[in-house]
Amino acid sequence: MKTIEDLKVEILEANWLDMQFHLKQGTLFSIAATLSLEEVGLTLSLDQASVVERWIEKGLNTRLEKPNQFGKDELFSMLIVQPFILVQKMEKEE
Repeated sequence: MKTIEDLKVEILEANWLDMQFHLKQGTLFSIAATLSLEEVGLTLSLDQASVVERWIEKGLNTRLEKPNQFGKDELFSMLIVQPFILVQKMEKEE
């Protein structure tokens, strides 16, 4: 079983254009900035459905469905927890 540390090193950077395949598959989920990708990934891998359901109810975990929802070059942190792709929009550095 993977740990939080294992999942942290699996987080990648991707732009919106890179994620269109996953969007079409219905496996792409936006994770609120108040949660960490690795925390959500671990919760999913442990099959803690009640926790995930609470996040969904609170709008902290939402399925992305619109191909033009973001600019094609916007950057995201991405974590793959089969069959899900978890993403968080990266803040632009000024």
